[in-house]
Amino acid sequence: MQTKACTVCGEVKPLDQYRKYSGRGRLGLRPLCKVCQREYEKTWRSNSTEARKAARAKRSQKTEIYSREYRAKNRAAYLISECRRRSQKRGIAFDLDAHVTQIQERISKATCEVSGIALALEAAPGRAYNTPSLDRIDPSKGYVYGNVRIVAFAVNAMLGDWGEDVAMSIINQWLQNKA
Repeated sequence: MQTKACTVCGEVKPLDQYRKYSGRGRLGLRPLCKVCQREYEKTWRSNSTEARKAARAKRSQKTEIYSREYRAKNRAAYLISECRRRSQKRGIAFDLDAHVTQIQERISKATCEVSGIALALEAAPGRAYNTPSLDRIDPSKGYVYGNVRIVAFAVNAMLGDWGEDVAMSIINQWLQNKA
């Protein structure tokens, strides 16, 4: 029976008392016996828990910041990918992949193509009323380049649920009440 001495406790033990360590050592076994290895891992886990939590939190913050910056720089690609997903889900026409640069240029103008309000292009967390959004002029035609316009999120929500006629009647009534 072959044996080996543990580098921690110094005891000579049979080889089945050691874990495999592929590519290492003459016998391909760890230098620590299973008991010492377990104790080492237990100590390491208890000592590194806080460090791992801190590293995880830091990574999470960096990922969030990177994601916001990426979405701000590539707003068109981000909006188009969401439109692609919705069009596949609903089975409607889609051809915006060929028009990413044109859509990004339209977004960069930072103006809603319906209301004229300024669009918020900075990478703020969450969704605001004036973030850019893609609106289908005629919902039956799908997401094709000639059928989309860059609008504020609030405008898109209003038009998407009720259409331009209802939106205009509400706005006109509102303006009359204000006067």
